[in-house]
Amino acid sequence: MMNFKAESWVSKLCLVPALIICCAIWVSCSSSTEKLADSVSSNNVYKTFAEYRAAGTTETVAKDSVREKAAYDGQTQFVIYGVDVTSPEFKEWDFILIRDLSASNLPDSYFDGYSMPLTKAVFAIRKEVIRHLAPRASKFIIDGKEVAEEEFDRLPGGHIQRVTLLGNTIEIATRLWPEDEHNPEIRMAVDNEARLMRDLFGDEMDTE
Repeated sequence: MMNFKAESWVSKLCLVPALIICCAIWVSCSSSTEKLADSVSSNNVYKTFAEYRAAGTTETVAKDSVREKAAYDGQTQFVIYGVDVTSPEFKEWDFILIRDLSASNLPDSYFDGYSMPLTKAVFAIRKEVIRHLAPRASKFIIDGKEVAEEEFDRLPGGHIQRVTLLGNTIEIATRLWPEDEHNPEIRMAVDNEARLMRDLFGDEMDTE
């Protein structure tokens, strides 16, 4: 995959051509986003932008020591919610703060995911990231129906729209459109994180 060097961190998310359009919007003004902003602002564990930034990028990425990975299939793109960026599972793999993707010297596909710590989310392009972040999962739900682990294992990554990690449960929402079309869940997640980041750290960000 090409290592895109765009002018803004949002446009750096262009993993496939359709995603250029998907991630072009900077903020969302929906009431749901405003409620999310209020919730995060009142429970924000990052007192400075530097703390937030450090939390979203793992040491392996900071030191340019990422491990080799399977090639990106060009279709798998989904958001994982409920991610604990303080967990060993997060810290030992290769995650980069989504805002800093444009400044990286590494190709996009070298990462396990692009983190959004304020909304506890990760944008991933490989299905293996799900099980790594939830190694003790014993319950699997796909589109509201509990399924056997084997059925979860057979589900292609390109069929996934959204993942939610809840304790020992992995909940999957599958796509309702062709795999080669962009995933609107990504646009919503990026918009939410960008809005919250700007609300909380706008002044600090502007001085960098």
